[in-house]
Amino acid sequence: MAITETDLNDYVELLYQTENFEQAFTVLERCAHESGMDGVFYIYIPRFPLDSGSARKPAFNVSHNLSPACITDLFDNSFDQPEWPDSSQLNTPVNSTMELIEWRKKSCKNCQQKKSHAISESTVSNSIASGITIQLMSGEKGIAIAGFVRCHSQIDGKNKKQVFDKLVLCAKLFHSMILSSLRHIGHFLRPVLNGFNDTEKYFLQKLAQGKSMTQISHELGKSEKYLDRVMLRIRQKLSGVRADESPKINRNQVLYYAGLLNLFDRKNSQDP
Repeated sequence: MAITETDLNDYVELLYQTENFEQAFTVLERCAHESGMDGVFYIYIPRFPLDSGSARKPAFNVSHNLSPACITDLFDNSFDQPEWPDSSQLNTPVNSTMELIEWRKKSCKNCQQKKSHAISESTVSNSIASGITIQLMSGEKGIAIAGFVRCHSQIDGKNKKQVFDKLVLCAKLFHSMILSSLRHIGHFLRPVLNGFNDTEKYFLQKLAQGKSMTQISHELGKSEKYLDRVMLRIRQKLSGVRADESPKINRNQVLYYAGLLNLFDRKNSQDP
């Protein structure tokens, strides 16, 4: 089941025709189904939760016919790989030597495929789920992981390498497109942007434009001490800590995120 040049061109064309993350994820799902898999999951954690040392679990983007609880269970059990972090430890980069793992695991009782496969509870309890998990990124831009799942059955060994090669390529192309498109990466940035009030958004936009604290204070009609407090609140929000806790993100890191969020906000405001 090797991917042909025509298949690859069609896949890339479909990806770049999408208007948002949800549409692009549907294209990736189609690749999974055409390769004999039941579903796919994708995780992208931007840099700021990692910089902050936040222990919050990441949000899983999961195929509609898979249970998020199943995917969380896989991560919580580290795919039975001792070196792979569980879902509460994904703020730490994954071992760079473990770019791809193949796994087999007893099917999760939460799996929603049970109903569509019309199989008994005893069959589910005794069946094996299988799949691959791919580390797409682990560095200065954040962490990204994709995985393909087959429920209640193992992957056929006959064409396994060709299937895996196709899935890895599709996942990498999908991930590259997500990072290169503000429309798509906004799926992950929007919750952060929505956490800021109007003053904080304005302050971040002006920082991204290269304005100094003095210039911004004049535009807002506020003192620089007031802006220091705004900066502190922003650092706390990006760090995921309470107002009475010290932020783990510094001012220089805020400047980087200000540029990223400003680009997304400006693009988003121009969309029809």
